[in-house]
Amino acid sequence: MDLGLSGKVALVVASSKGLGKAIAAQLAMEGSDVMLTSRDAEQLEIAREQVLRDARGRVESCPCDITRADEIEALVAVTRERLGPIDILINNAGGPPGGGFDQVDDEAWQAAFELNLLSYVRLIRNVLPDLKENGGRIINVTSSSIKQPIPGLILSNAFRMGILGMAKSLADEL
Repeated sequence: MDLGLSGKVALVVASSKGLGKAIAAQLAMEGSDVMLTSRDAEQLEIAREQVLRDARGRVESCPCDITRADEIEALVAVTRERLGPIDILINNAGGPPGGGFDQVDDEAWQAAFELNLLSYVRLIRNVLPDLKENGGRIINVTSSSIKQPIPGLILSNAFRMGILGMAKSLADEL
């Protein structure tokens, strides 16, 4: 089946393993040029080699800590330089640590905010000029907790709902 993704440039966040890697692999199999990214450069290179095996599109990788604004800016610049303007942004991030409300401190709240909400905001902000120009798409991977909060995951529950609210607002705005 041709999904019309051949030649599209996709930036797939947290793509060295798990769901992110699976998404990147499928996009590459469909002919998209894909940028993989994660913090772990060694695991990222292993993933790139694995995704490349069945790829019809180009597959690149660039390490990035998505909690750092400067690294996100560099990632987007490298993606544009190596693959061209970005057509598809797949926002994805691992979950914050578990715990109930009384078990997490301000530091845990701040870290979860940086990883699970602000990183999505920063990534969207950086790729938005390309997406607007090319009619691109944003896919935000979250959690089933957006439908029903999961006990013991207060941080994930809170910030995943924030992503949903932002995405709905952007759908109307853009």
